[in-house]
Formats: sequence, structure tokens, C-alpha cells
Amino acid sequence: QLPESEWPEYLEMCKNLMPAPDKEQWRVLKPLRDLLHRRFTLTLRKRTMFDILWSHSDDNHPRYLERINALLKIVPATAQLTRLQQAFGQKKMQAFLDACLTWQNTFQQSANPAVVPELKIQEFLLEGLLVANHYLSDHGPIPQLCFSRQTAGSDGQSVIIDGDINMTGQQRLWHFVAAMLMELEQTEYQFKRQQIKISPPDSNPVVLPKPKFACPNGGSFVITNWSPEQLAAFFRATEFTEHWYKPPQDKRVLRSRSRRLEEKSLQMQKARATQTPEPRHKRALLLSPTVIATIIRRGDRLKEAAWSSLELYAKNGQLSDGLCRMLAPVIQQEPPGTVPEIVRTTVTARVGQIDMSNVPVVEIPPSSSASPNVATSPAAASAIPATHATFEIAIQELERFHVLEREELEMLAPWRDRMTYTQLKSVIDKMNLDTVDPEIGLAWRIAFESKAREPLDLSLDELLEPSLEGADD
Repeated sequence: QLPESEWPEYLEMCKNLMPAPDKEQWRVLKPLRDLLHRRFTLTLRKRTMFDILWSHSDDNHPRYLERINALLKIVPATAQLTRLQQAFGQKKMQAFLDACLTWQNTFQQSANPAVVPELKIQEFLLEGLLVANHYLSDHGPIPQLCFSRQTAGSDGQSVIIDGDINMTGQQRLWHFVAAMLMELEQTEYQFKRQQIKISPPDSNPVVLPKPKFACPNGGSFVITNWSPEQLAAFFRATEFTEHWYKPPQDKRVLRSRSRRLEEKSLQMQKARATQTPEPRHKRALLLSPTVIATIIRRGDRLKEAAWSSLELYAKNGQLSDGLCRMLAPVIQQEPPGTVPEIVRTTVTARVGQIDMSNVPVVEIPPSSSASPNVATSPAAASAIPATHATFEIAIQELERFHVLEREELEMLAPWRDRMTYTQLKSVIDKMNLDTVDPEIGLAWRIAFESKAREPLDLSLDELLEPSLEGADD
């Protein structure tokens, strides 16, 4: 019984809703509909945000824009939002939206880094990011020895975490949440049924319940459902960054540890030279260039997953100038054998060529909203090796990246015209809705819409399918 002029919009926005809004609800939702049409271009994005927000309307119309912006700051890709909506349901998604909004408002209103979310907000954000398979991209460096004291609770089934750095328990917990998510980002893991299953490359899987926290008075926090042994298992499985939780050791221990690291590095180097391709179901973890850049920017060490990813990019001619610049000082500090030789030689040669060409280099930004135009000269162009990547390699990278920022989209761009509708839809689903340069996003949108209309000249809405990323693995 809607006016005929509103039928196309109703069908467009409510295609996946069961039940769909009635006439009165549709009228009340007009401010949200208008906002989504202004904020997003693609129907797919508008529909995803409408699916999430329409049932949470009530009296929050003036806060729609705040909610969208806060949500995208925490969870940037459509595929991740779809997965969250499916996993949480209406009531829990409402709580997660409120947590995102509360944190963003607090974060934006305070320039004090000591201001952190309340305990309940931290727990909601942790669970949502575990479901979305993402991390806190705007969290700063974590202080050394932040978690250096771990003691068993009086019940033997909990662990109290404190550290050498003076801070409140909630501040220490917020650092732990950020550290936990960043370490898991560099490890194969699954989060299902409130359990985290971590699959290290060289040992058996570790299964732990989602941690529950308490913050008594003072500078400590408590993981109420992990024992000290479970915490130690988490540290081992993720190769948790040692200077966050291990006190300094005397020189003899450090020399012994240094020798062990060198031996392990040499073993890794020999293994790289002799290894055969792994079966498809046992592919090594692939970290995106943006994740690697985030680790470097925070001052954390690169683990084996990062170096093996960089080795693959170097072999395929996919190391960008900005990433090479960031890697150069890191490589100089690594012990012999840690850095794959092809990464070392590629970075050294590239940085030398960049310096000789005297062309400005754009570093990879944390979340750049614009892609600067950088002048190039013949000398600079010759310094950039031709890519050895193939279409198959690009599609494998697309499958394994969780979020696509500018760097990843530029890696995939040479293959855009060859991609199928489903592959282009995956790009759109994984693109960071909040930060990708408009021109880059437009090129992918045009390719997607063009491909969608190819078969039988059908409209985009007739061909849109539920996101494959929403399904559980």
C-alpha cells in the first residue's frame, strides 16, 4: 500500500529482510533511507547498513550518521558487517552498535591516551572484532612490560595480570585487548561458539574460551575463565610479543637466547630453500601489506607469517616503494637468517633506486582517505620491477585478505578486467568503506556494475546475491 513511486526503493532496500518494515515503519525510516542514499553509492552497501540499522531506529534518528561512522571506524568492510549481523542477531548487534558509538565518542572527545572504554564496552568490542576477524587499527604502541606479572587467582581457574608500567586496570586491559587482536591477526584462528581455536604452523591447535574480564581496584585486571596455564598456551600459540610480558634477562641468558634465535633463523632459511608448495588446504597465512605496515608503525616485531608474506610479494614483484621504505630500517635490526634473502635484496635495491631517482615517496598511511598524485620520472619508472604476479595469484590474495585498503586494491587492479562478477563482488565486500580513495573506489564500482549487467543485460539488483563472506567456514 505504499505509493507506487516508492516501490523500487522498498524492493531495493528490503530485499533480504524477514520480516520487512510495514508501511508505518517505512515512513518512520525515511531519515535513515535519505542518509544512506547520500552516504553510499552502491546498492549493496546501502542495503547492508539498512539491514543493520532499520530495526534499531526507535528515537535515534539524529544519531544514524554517528552510528554509521562509529561502526565503520571499528569494522570497515561490508563482508565483516554481514558476518557480524548474522552472528549477533538484533539484540546483540544493538549492543555492539552502542559500544562502537560510545567508544568513538569518548575517543574523539578526549586527547588523553589514558582514556579507555569501560569494561563492558571492551568486552563487546573484543567479541565483535573476533567475529569480524579484525583488529584495533587506531590503537597506539603497547608499553614494554605492560603484562609482566601474571599470577593465579585464589580459585586456581583465573589469572591476574599486572605490569611494571603504572596504569589503571582498565587501561592495562585495553592494551591487552589490542595486543590479543593484533597477535591473532598474525595467526590462523577461528572464533565460533564463544571459543577461539588457534592453529600454529608447527604445533597442535589450541582451543580457549573467549576471555571474560574483571577489573578490581588497582592496576591489574583478571581473566576470570583462563588459568595461568591457558594464558601461557595463548602466549605460545600466538608467539606473543615477548617484551610486553617477559622481564629483561641477564646477559648470559640473552646470549644463549640469541644463539637459539640464530639457529632457528638458519633452520628457517634452509627450510625456505628446500620447501615444496603446501597442499591447498594447508596454505601458509598471508598477511596483507596494510597489516604488515601497521605492525611496523607500532614498533612491534615482524613474525614468521609477515616475513613469509613479504617473501611471496617480493617473488611476485609486489613490494611497493612505501613498504620498502618502512622495511629498510627493520631489516637492518634483524638477526642473520630471519629476513628472506629475496626480501633483503629487493628492499635494498629498491630503496637505493628510489634515492637515486630523487622522486618523493608516499609512505603507506594508517588509513589514508586520499591517494596523493606522485610525480614519476623515467628513472623512477625503471626502478620499479615488472610484476611477476599472475591472475591466479591475485585471486588467491583476494580470497585471503580480510580488508582491502589502497595498497591491496592497487595490487589487484591489473586484473580487474578479468575478474568475474563474484570476484568483483568480493572486492566490493572487503573494501574499507571509510578510507579508500574515492577515485579508486569508483573504478572498482564501475567494473562491478558493468560485469553485473553483462549476462542478459539484467539490472544490478536482479543479480545481487548474499555475501559469501557471511557464511561460516
